[in-house]
Amino acid sequence: MPRGIPRAGYRKTKNQMNGPVTITKMVAHEPMPESRFSINQRFEFVRKLVNMVSKEIQVSAIITGKGGLGKSYTVTKTLLDAGFKDISDREDFQSFNGQKVFRVMKGFSTARAFYKNLYANNNAILICDDMDSIQRDKDAVGVMKAALDSNNRRIVTWGADNKNEDIPNSFIYTGRIIFISNMTPDSIDQAIRSRSMMIDLSMTKDEMIDRMEFISKEKDFMPDFDTKHKADAIGFMRKIKDSANDLSLRSLISIVKIRAANKDWEDMAEYIMN
Repeated sequence: MPRGIPRAGYRKTKNQMNGPVTITKMVAHEPMPESRFSINQRFEFVRKLVNMVSKEIQVSAIITGKGGLGKSYTVTKTLLDAGFKDISDREDFQSFNGQKVFRVMKGFSTARAFYKNLYANNNAILICDDMDSIQRDKDAVGVMKAALDSNNRRIVTWGADNKNEDIPNSFIYTGRIIFISNMTPDSIDQAIRSRSMMIDLSMTKDEMIDRMEFISKEKDFMPDFDTKHKADAIGFMRKIKDSANDLSLRSLISIVKIRAANKDWEDMAEYIMN
């Protein structure tokens, strides 16, 4: 090693007592490597995992990643394609008992309300979409742990008094749960992760646009708009991705509409994106 300034890959250091300078090899600070699986491959994994849940091969799944890029759509479409009926807007669940159904729950929920929903929707697939409150509530996590137990008999218990309510203090849960969250994987309770299969859809900006390009080519995406306008919108998003405040399907839809309605469209599109 020559004296003087160390060459790339090495650095000078001193010990804490101001002793002699030593030269040590250092590891370059490189970006974390991207997954060897493309974002579209990972979405295909989501589809396969949801099908495993639908066939009762797997009790639960966790899908994490940035919102607005099709997590919820992929989950619900997969279930609909598998012959399931969406009963999210129905209250008379019992009339569907024994059929292939799923219910989507969104927003805030207390642990108590979560327990009641598990009981009311037993035998169904319950989709907890962006319900991060139950992931942070220790009582709700306790209920989830019981519902996702690896035992054949998953007994869920609520120790508080249930008087004046037509629900038991405990029941055998036979349903399945799919969690969809914008939280990072390590923010999900470890006990819930260990009981589920998880797919993380966190993306770089290029991956976000790759995913939107894939969706834009599907026949049911904005079918009334020209294919060229969609391609122009994708190309524009790639060009301004580093300065854009929002990369999502919502912003893609906005840009396609702007492109279709205006000859000089890019300035307006950039303004909307920023």
